[in-house]
Amino acid sequence: GRFAWVFFYAINILAFYHLFQWSRVGERWKKGVLAAALLVLGYEAFFYQRYFDLRLDPIEEFAPGQAFTDIDSLDFSRYQAVVPIPYYNIGSGSFWWELKGYTGQKSQTLSIQTGLPMTAAMLTRSSLSQTLHQLQLVTEPYRPPALLDDLPTDQPLLMLWDAERVTEFGDRYSHLTEAAELVYQKDPLRLYELPLASFAERLDSQRARVQTALNTLPEIQPGWYAADSTASWFYNNYDSGASEAAYLGKAGFSGVMTYWNRLVDTVWTSDYTGDIVLSCWLYLNRDRNARTELKYRELDGATGEVLSEFGLQARQAATVFDANGWALIEWTVPRQRTYSRLEWILTNTELGERELWADEVLVRPAGLDLYRRLQDGIWWNNRFYPKTQVE
Repeated sequence: GRFAWVFFYAINILAFYHLFQWSRVGERWKKGVLAAALLVLGYEAFFYQRYFDLRLDPIEEFAPGQAFTDIDSLDFSRYQAVVPIPYYNIGSGSFWWELKGYTGQKSQTLSIQTGLPMTAAMLTRSSLSQTLHQLQLVTEPYRPPALLDDLPTDQPLLMLWDAERVTEFGDRYSHLTEAAELVYQKDPLRLYELPLASFAERLDSQRARVQTALNTLPEIQPGWYAADSTASWFYNNYDSGASEAAYLGKAGFSGVMTYWNRLVDTVWTSDYTGDIVLSCWLYLNRDRNARTELKYRELDGATGEVLSEFGLQARQAATVFDANGWALIEWTVPRQRTYSRLEWILTNTELGERELWADEVLVRPAGLDLYRRLQDGIWWNNRFYPKTQVE
């Protein structure tokens, strides 16, 4: 695609050069062929230019007196980088979180006018490890963001918030405003001051919520706590597996990328129907691992009839990022029938014989929150908080 224009013009020049040379000698009708070719080319060019409205949209902040730097109440020298929300990251080759609305335009204009760098990426060819750190910065509080160690100062970040588009993501980004200060508002655009200390504060609050739930909820099965004593779920920690590549515990699941790796293949003896959440930890810190295909099928437990099937890529379901290359995959899918057979398959034919590492598979009803007390920490819906971070 990058060189299509070169071939288009080169072939046209060569074609018309040969037509011109051919038409110079012989019958007059040859000149008519040349003229017809020119007319066809002109007709195509005329309508191509007018078929789409290719004029650039006016950008409010480029109008005189409307630049971000014209906002008297803001001192942009207080900040060291811009964090756009909804977040976008395009360029690593493994992840692409697309732009939504004018978030890209506004954040990039702000960056140009103020000189502040951005934590987002737009066709930057970022390294995979840097991309994972960028995503960890804006997703659910789970571990101290590794990106903070790369920042040159302790100055706060400036979060650009699209109040209209962010609603499309539910509560994914709402945690970022918990310890942020609103410094400018012109809806749907809002600017927040995001202190670096707020990341630790939100993580502490998250762990405290989990600990409080464990202290108040009943133990419905040995080691498991939940509000619904009748709930059922499926869990496999792979601690008896042979792979040492584990996220948590003694062992994990190891497969071959090009195979159909079945993390779940069982008749779930539960009378629950409705949305269920499939989750597992998947190692993503290798090129294109995040493009692993997730396949879900529900089959009749008796006849094997396929009731439903869905698919998406791991990059689209990555919800929580650890700093060690692992990410929590969470995927909400429907369950239509009681006592049906569930299949959850991971495969990536592009990566051939490369190893696939996964761990901690959990299938639960969408409305069910599960908690556990472990010897070295606490656990909530497949998230693990080490004891050293809880105390």
